[in-house]
Amino acid sequence: MPALFHGYGAVDISTCTALAVAQGLTVVLPRRPRRVGPRIPRSWAAALPPAAFTATVAALALRPSLGVAVVALAFVLVPLLGALAIAAFARGGRPQAALLVLPLLLVAAIDRGLPGELAILALVMLSCVALGSLLAASARGRDLALAAMLVAALDLVLLHAGGIRAATAALLDAHLGEIPDFAQPVLGSMTIGYGDFFIAGLAGAIAARWPSRQRAIAAGTTAFALVQYALSSSGELLPSTLPVAVALAAAAVAVRVARSRVPSPA
Repeated sequence: MPALFHGYGAVDISTCTALAVAQGLTVVLPRRPRRVGPRIPRSWAAALPPAAFTATVAALALRPSLGVAVVALAFVLVPLLGALAIAAFARGGRPQAALLVLPLLLVAAIDRGLPGELAILALVMLSCVALGSLLAASARGRDLALAAMLVAALDLVLLHAGGIRAATAALLDAHLGEIPDFAQPVLGSMTIGYGDFFIAGLAGAIAARWPSRQRAIAAGTTAFALVQYALSSSGELLPSTLPVAVALAAAAVAVRVARSRVPSPA
């Protein structure tokens, strides 16, 4: 039997736990999305997230200098999307509460320790809730679930091909003075990609119509992420989209099994 958390210290294990819980919270935060625009064609809905993910990774891997542009764009968009999430898409949110992003942004900008890292993480989570909810309000949940699965599959492929490592390095090496980096959240000695939280926000928005299913996917995401961390070694780059995809798939199987057990009317 492999040693659990091989090479991890106590602080690293705490960080793994915090990141796993953060992904689960990102799943459970979205409330039932309301339609906000025209419907996205089915083929586009399934193709858009994996295409955007692949294009971003490929661009950063091939042109690391683009990391600066990505960091600058994230600095502008993440707080705006976070405010939108609080105003319209997160559970318990309301428009007047959108200003809560300002103290988070202030802490993220002036603190380089744990409080600043947590503020960045919170804003990233909220921005992904907004993005996932906007997609879920404009496309069929089944198509978006397929898109999430494709992103996880591509994450595995690109990880083994070296693209994820190169893209991660490009973002970590990008510097824009003292502005906080929302493109590649860091907690302690560990990093987690923006896409990993985006998939969590998308999964949560897809399942928000069924709160019990949403909570189950959130719990599954956290549990599967912790198992993945526990079976990995310190310093190993992990496909953190995978726990979300596994939780989505497990929930879909559970729903099918439950429906098959319902007796058909005579």
